[in-house]
Amino acid sequence: EGDSERYLADIRTMLGMSEQVLDERFIISHMVGIAIGDLTFLTVQKTAMTEGLLSNEELRDLAHMLGGFADGRVRIDPSTELFMFDDMLQRFFSDDGNGDGRYIGGPEFERIYTDWGIAQPQGKQFLKAFQPVRAVLVSSRKEIRERAEVFAAAGAVDENLPPWRHDERNSDEAYRELMATGIYSILPFLESLSEDPDRGPIERTCAARDLMETRREASMTMLAVEVYRRMHGAWPKNLVELVPKYMPRVPLDPFDGKPMRYRAPGSASDVPIIYSVGVDQQDDGG
Repeated sequence: EGDSERYLADIRTMLGMSEQVLDERFIISHMVGIAIGDLTFLTVQKTAMTEGLLSNEELRDLAHMLGGFADGRVRIDPSTELFMFDDMLQRFFSDDGNGDGRYIGGPEFERIYTDWGIAQPQGKQFLKAFQPVRAVLVSSRKEIRERAEVFAAAGAVDENLPPWRHDERNSDEAYRELMATGIYSILPFLESLSEDPDRGPIERTCAARDLMETRREASMTMLAVEVYRRMHGAWPKNLVELVPKYMPRVPLDPFDGKPMRYRAPGSASDVPIIYSVGVDQQDDGG
């Protein structure tokens, strides 16, 4: 409604909420933080160029705000997932003193639902009766821990790959092997959270991060293009014209490492199109 000060404060707050959740380190927190960040960049794209809302200086400040989000890149730390597996092994498995043991269930089954504030399953008595069978079907403590370590290591490799090498990510295979141990089956709510057992949380989170950061690059480019239009009375013919006065460098498309695509308007009534080649890395013209 024309209140630029409040608008910028709202955007700053959304980014702050995202960063706070991302600081919790766990993958599920990363997913939530990335979703909030993505919503923020979409909001900027839809509203920042509202006529009469932001001055040139405020558009510049907003671009800096977006650029500084998460210190420029959201980092994903798969190693924190090991804490969750260690917690489950400590609660539900015996310990032979040499890092091995078997699933034994016990009173921790009910306590973990209370600790985590989750409604207990209706078939709880059946699950208790099934515990001796699960003790045979679920892998040993040592094997689960080893597969969890392999998964975390594969996730770290995936995290470091740039988006345009996303097809080289392979932590999903390690995730499938970890799921084959039966570790999640001992707690129905964890099994339900795993969604697709063939697609692991690291690859899903990396993919969400790639999309979010592409939106950020596009949003920052959009702001620079708008300031250029206001200063020159016309849209730039290409993104090179924005450097260095309006942007420090030509923005890169995270999905191929090349400049973000820009299509100048064909007439005075048109607007430019800023786009990414996307996951398939095929330039279809936006």
